[in-house]
Amino acid sequence: MTTTGNRAFYERMLIYCHLHRAGMGDELTNPLYRMLGNQGLGLKWRAHPLALAIARISLADLDDRNQRRMKHRRTLYEGLRDVPGVRVPRSYPKAEDGGFYGGLLLIYEPDQMGGLPAPSYYQALRAEGVPLSVRRDPPEHLRPLFQRGFDLYGGGRGPIGPGSYDYRVGDFPIAESLAGRMCYLPAYIDPPDGLLDQILAAFRKVAKGYASLP
Repeated sequence: MTTTGNRAFYERMLIYCHLHRAGMGDELTNPLYRMLGNQGLGLKWRAHPLALAIARISLADLDDRNQRRMKHRRTLYEGLRDVPGVRVPRSYPKAEDGGFYGGLLLIYEPDQMGGLPAPSYYQALRAEGVPLSVRRDPPEHLRPLFQRGFDLYGGGRGPIGPGSYDYRVGDFPIAESLAGRMCYLPAYIDPPDGLLDQILAAFRKVAKGYASLP
């Protein structure tokens, strides 16, 4: 679901997402778009009515839920800021914090833990009850889509065929160094009493006793 107060953006979304939407051709004011009529660019990405109804209800208390998420995010990030072995994202001075989708990002720093492998670190935290999730996806430029391409239209046609990209290991060393070192905590809205303190205590315990971990 997308909202905008910009007419140009709105019309671009119409032609991109709303194949055969009734009356769409009459809504378009840009001549370049208007000539496409109700077909637009031939794509239909609009949500179904039930999803939109749920979204409208959810938007009613979105600000309140986000404020509670932010409160608990600050508690966790501030509590972890000085704990060895884990780094929290840095916010730029003029940025508005958020980033709840997928959980709260943390970055494991093995050099602060005697080189302890990331899986051992994650296992130790989970053994202490931390609801940690880990994604082991490669950086985008090393995914098969960009390494080998994909014959999208068949017959060797399409915009992402073999040879369309020439990315190699080492092209983005910082992104590559993060692979396997990113983990996530839930973005809590109403955590049980004491849960955040227990999570912080678990991180401190693992940081203190990492030398005994396998």
